[in-house]
Amino acid sequence: MRNLAIVLILALASAHSALAWGDTGHQIIASIASSLLQANCSDCATDVTNILDDTMEDVATWADQVREQASWKWTAPLHYVDTPDWACTFNSDQDCADDMCVVGALNNFTQQINTGLSAGSIDWQLDSLKFVIHFVGDCHQPLHVAFASDRGGNDITGTFEGDDYNLHAVWDNAIIEKRMSDDFNGDQDQYTAWLLGEVQGDWAAQAAKWAQCANGDVICAEDWASETAALACSHAYKDQDGNVIQDGFDLGDDYYNFNSGIVDQQLAKAGVRLAASLQRVFQSSKLPKNTIA
Repeated sequence: MRNLAIVLILALASAHSALAWGDTGHQIIASIASSLLQANCSDCATDVTNILDDTMEDVATWADQVREQASWKWTAPLHYVDTPDWACTFNSDQDCADDMCVVGALNNFTQQINTGLSAGSIDWQLDSLKFVIHFVGDCHQPLHVAFASDRGGNDITGTFEGDDYNLHAVWDNAIIEKRMSDDFNGDQDQYTAWLLGEVQGDWAAQAAKWAQCANGDVICAEDWASETAALACSHAYKDQDGNVIQDGFDLGDDYYNFNSGIVDQQLAKAGVRLAASLQRVFQSSKLPKNTIA
């Protein structure tokens, strides 16, 4: 009976089992966002720190850690969007029934950051903030807004730089790890600092546009998901020559060079947008400031 229970749990958790960006990517995004929030709205950064009683980087992977627990298993579908094959965009009517996708999660949890305390639930405000920190990252990983038929590349397997991977894991981990190893001495902090420098330097004009939401919305996850879905089609599911990635793939430097810059910008975009969204959340909040221990 115990073995049967384990099998059932694994079966329930099987969909999109890979973790977006892995721990490294989520931590990089949170670190960029924290630095930008401190620079642009120090009061907002203080609010975030007071609620978390921790750093954004330290809680960035919490949502992945808890989703295998029985009480949080319902959150597993909130980490991604399933799209029809080659749709290459996000359609809220067909891709996110009952808000059970990363876009619906971002819209709902962003609202609940501010309503949690007024409803008398500091714990729920805390959890909502941790979910937002994580899900902004998920929404920018191309294979988390991707094809339902292959579970976001989880079912497409092969080799990358000679090692065995599924396609999803190439984007979660392998490209980031190679980027850090090749160009930053394997040092996550160096890579994060470089990305932050680009956001505040050569990419500053682009970053200002990344941070904006139309119509003054606090968060614009639908637009982000459509961007990400387009990248899934143009870069994740196709190689540098436009060939569709097939099961049994053998990818190397050409695919890496085609996509390392995309990964750079998606991590940076997520950091910029997380900071900007949290700034809008806390600046629009009517909650008393600096009262949460």
